[in-house]
Amino acid sequence: MKRTVITFGTLALAFSITTASALAAPAAHQRLDTSAARGYWTAKRMSRAIPAGTPTAQVPAARRQARRAAREAPFYVSEPVLDPTALPYPAVGKVFFRLARVAYVCSAAIVDAPSARVVWTAGHCLRDPGRRGRWASRWTFVPGYEQGARPYGSWPASVLWASPGWLHNNDNYDFGAVQIARQGGVGVESAVGYGLPFGANQPVQQDWEAIGYPADGYFADALWHCRSPYGASDPSSGKSGPLPFSIGCDMGGGSSGGPWISAGTGAIGAVTAYGYNDEPDLLYGTNLGDAAAGLYQRIASR
Repeated sequence: MKRTVITFGTLALAFSITTASALAAPAAHQRLDTSAARGYWTAKRMSRAIPAGTPTAQVPAARRQARRAAREAPFYVSEPVLDPTALPYPAVGKVFFRLARVAYVCSAAIVDAPSARVVWTAGHCLRDPGRRGRWASRWTFVPGYEQGARPYGSWPASVLWASPGWLHNNDNYDFGAVQIARQGGVGVESAVGYGLPFGANQPVQQDWEAIGYPADGYFADALWHCRSPYGASDPSSGKSGPLPFSIGCDMGGGSSGGPWISAGTGAIGAVTAYGYNDEPDLLYGTNLGDAAAGLYQRIASR
């Protein structure tokens, strides 16, 4: 996740401008063989999965200067979720997938949709950035996961969706959606009993609650959350699109893709994307804007 960086993405991110025509292109998708994921994620395989992300190059000095205002973390509370059965926490889950023969973990959340099978996460939890990026396989969502327990079972993905911006190396569009395969004719939202309201284009200058599964041993393989005011937007990529923004939070790799819930609306308005090595108390989220709204509208009823 961090850009000075640990990114929570799997490749170093290129600093290029994405054109408006590229962003207007339809979202890309990949159908998965759900049978390949069913039964694959044993406790042993889950324990060996690592956070999606590796260290990348330092941010150029000029861009580092541009985000100087974001260096001081706003007040925040970081703690384990004491009651994972209380709303909205059952909608959040841990993700397991394979990419280039490596097993990874991320976080994700069910969003309320007519189909009852839509899950939202980070783009780098679905595929590499760029047109030639590899798609994940054996992608499985485990809602309510807690120290190996799977209270609602394991739910393989049937279709992965990535934004056009992510396919053009624009990390301001590091988000994606997943259509989860129904089980016994039932969607994952119906099985869990809750989905987060979807809320694109929310004001970023408000209080947020970030939720996810940080993979560091300190976090004990459990669901954590941070409550924090807005910190600052991050223009350092030099790219078009809604700017990522920070909150105070010390969750690291593994929390990628977890939802940021607006304190005012209770809706998801961002997902965990990255952090900087030299800012351990700041977490940056992908700001969900028009492109995210368009993707949601496209798949919500499928």
